[in-house]
Amino acid sequence: MTHPSSGQGAPLSAVYALEFNSAKGPVDGDVEQVAALLIGRARVEGVLWGLKPSSARMRVRAGLSAAIGSGAYDLDRCIWHVNPDDEDGEWLLFTLCATAERTVLVNRRRLIVPAGQLMVSTSSVPHSIVHNGPNEWWAVRVDAAAVHLPHRAVEELLFRPLPVGELLTRLVVNTLPGKPADEPSGEIDAAGFDHYLAGLAELLLRSVGPRGGSARTGSTRRQEVERFIRQHLADPGLSVTSVASAHAVSRRRLYQLFEDTGEGGGIAEFIRHSRMERARELLDDPAHRGESIAQIAARCGFVNAAHFTRLFRDATGLPPGEYRRRRTPQ
Repeated sequence: MTHPSSGQGAPLSAVYALEFNSAKGPVDGDVEQVAALLIGRARVEGVLWGLKPSSARMRVRAGLSAAIGSGAYDLDRCIWHVNPDDEDGEWLLFTLCATAERTVLVNRRRLIVPAGQLMVSTSSVPHSIVHNGPNEWWAVRVDAAAVHLPHRAVEELLFRPLPVGELLTRLVVNTLPGKPADEPSGEIDAAGFDHYLAGLAELLLRSVGPRGGSARTGSTRRQEVERFIRQHLADPGLSVTSVASAHAVSRRRLYQLFEDTGEGGGIAEFIRHSRMERARELLDDPAHRGESIAQIAARCGFVNAAHFTRLFRDATGLPPGEYRRRRTPQ
């Protein structure tokens, strides 16, 4: 299955669909290929048919590195087996089932996720998701690095039932229209769609995570600082001192706010990591494909392109030019 492009260098996100009826055989598409857009090289198996003919449908809108899907079936059971795959990188999967209870097998634990509740899983941990009974579902897949939250904050929300309200549910459901006829034709840019889904994923995580009390106050201040840093990544003078001055707080207070990153390095590391993520986004984005590596470096706050190249190679294992070539659709 190949990803379509606009023919003008800017790839478009696209919808893939399949239907299956156990009495007639496959109608359109392939389960493994379409499912791979959501769960990578994971396996979909263990579908147990009922006494009567069963049917299933699945639709996925895929960008460059993110996707959203929906489906429905009247099967007795459907199992997704997910195993780490370095080729795919780490991704997060947000799943919501309207009618079926899910059983999740992870780290020798067995947990139940009731219908109507959200679950967040990661490709870095082997696990299986068993969908029990007829079901209607939605799923969002994003690159883990595209979610700008502390690693520990995300980790605390993985593999557990997460109640969600009607508004958040509608945001997920309405992102992928229920009928193919409602889909806009050839007007959604794939890179922009990735950013949209990453924002939706971060909104879900922030909304279902711990809130209230003094922890909420600290979290709010940190969010303000993170937003400021991302807005000023192109400034070569961005530093711990300049950030502290802009927020009228001490350097010590900033270190306290970022001491729980779970990744080491605190705020200085957050600035470096954010610059590398911005560089990856720009190198991935067809709208910036005509810019030189030096121009990309400048957009990320680096005055020396050679220094930028060294840091980027340390972070990704590839120099920026090679990274761009490998990510450019053929």
